[in-house]
Amino acid sequence: MAASIDPFLVLGVERHFSIDGNQVRLAQVRALRESHPDVCCGSVANAVEVSARVNQAAQTLFNDAARADALLGLVDPLGRDPPPESGFLLWTIELREQIDEKRAASSLDHEWVTAIKNELSAKRQGAVDQFSNAWSSDVMAARRARVSWRYIDRMIEALRECEDLP
Repeated sequence: MAASIDPFLVLGVERHFSIDGNQVRLAQVRALRESHPDVCCGSVANAVEVSARVNQAAQTLFNDAARADALLGLVDPLGRDPPPESGFLLWTIELREQIDEKRAASSLDHEWVTAIKNELSAKRQGAVDQFSNAWSSDVMAARRARVSWRYIDRMIEALRECEDLP
């Protein structure tokens, strides 16, 4: 979503990381109904533009990563993400090397992949929780959590790619 558009404002929902999907869906339906050319005095072209903006806002809010990025853009639009902490970075590099080695040797067994996915899921949830607790009061802590979360998501994607191999 464009940095200048506030998805919370577009849908008229409170700015929180933890949101109720039903509330977002209802706000989306309400906003689409209000912008319909049969209801409002606007043109069809205007209705299409508003509908696109409303649907993009809802899509952003339904996705936890996109919602986190939107919140960071709103509370700290000029901020820069810090580098990952050295211990975390070392852990991700070592894990990626393990995945690549096992992949090259065709020794990726289901049990190992499942164990790593469980570890990554737990670490991801920890980063999401850290972000949720920090975004409104400690932007740098929220940015550090979001950086970790992105790295973890990339590792999860690497494991998914391995599962697609013959």
